[in-house]
Amino acid sequence: MTQRFVMCAALAASLFLSMPARASNEVALDAYKRGDFAAAAAQWRPLADRGDARAQYSLGYLLHVGQGVAQDKARAVELWTRAAQQGFAEAQHSLALAYMSGDGVAKSEAAALPWFQRAAEGGLARSQYTLGKMHLHGVGTPANAAEAARWIKAAAEQGDHRAQYNMGKLLRDGHGIAQNMAEAANWFERAALKGFAGAQLQLGLRFARGEGRPQDDVQAFKWIWLAAEQGHGEAQQQRGVLQARLNSAQVAQARRLAAAEPTPRLVSARPSLGTTTN
Repeated sequence: MTQRFVMCAALAASLFLSMPARASNEVALDAYKRGDFAAAAAQWRPLADRGDARAQYSLGYLLHVGQGVAQDKARAVELWTRAAQQGFAEAQHSLALAYMSGDGVAKSEAAALPWFQRAAEGGLARSQYTLGKMHLHGVGTPANAAEAARWIKAAAEQGDHRAQYNMGKLLRDGHGIAQNMAEAANWFERAALKGFAGAQLQLGLRFARGEGRPQDDVQAFKWIWLAAEQGHGEAQQQRGVLQARLNSAQVAQARRLAAAEPTPRLVSARPSLGTTTN
């Protein structure tokens, strides 16, 4: 009976102590969304001092960009380091980026790599993608195409359009993974449907050449047209080449198909302040 009482009391105390932290993080995030960055910083600062990883990451972001506080990139790196050491994936990624660029800390690609690795292993898609590119190009580590393909695929499966496009290229070229034109086209299509111009061009070329897709000049022109309309230089060149072999009815059909295609707006990966990622 006494042991049960002690356990219940400990649990109650734990819940009580955690409630202010959750509430303050929520209040801080609400202030941040309103654009009241000073109020957000005021909420996050005491939490960060008490070791709250989410607050350390979020306050570090405000310090890094100078929102609501005087810009202090070195202090931001200190806070990200503390949060990263607690396993907070967003902080691990931000810390790695700081090392990559020498922003608030001495530049070191080798120091960035293990933080990208930890965040990638924690499931953060943009860390998986960046880690894959580092292995692909031998940045901070010897080049390893198979390891690159592994991490890029992990990010692609989470829906990262850059990873989906790069996975298509790896499969197209058989680089780090067995060549598979059909699978390459599948990955290009996933990124193309999100509006990624490079993937739209590559999908169009697959249709034009009958690589991984049935040869279809109308579909080819549709996807290349969409990429060209976004200002993609190679797509604009390929559009002219392809148009020369199509008749006017085919061009009109392809343009109708392109006009009917949804045009999602790609959103670059941004910090998710106040998230529960850890």
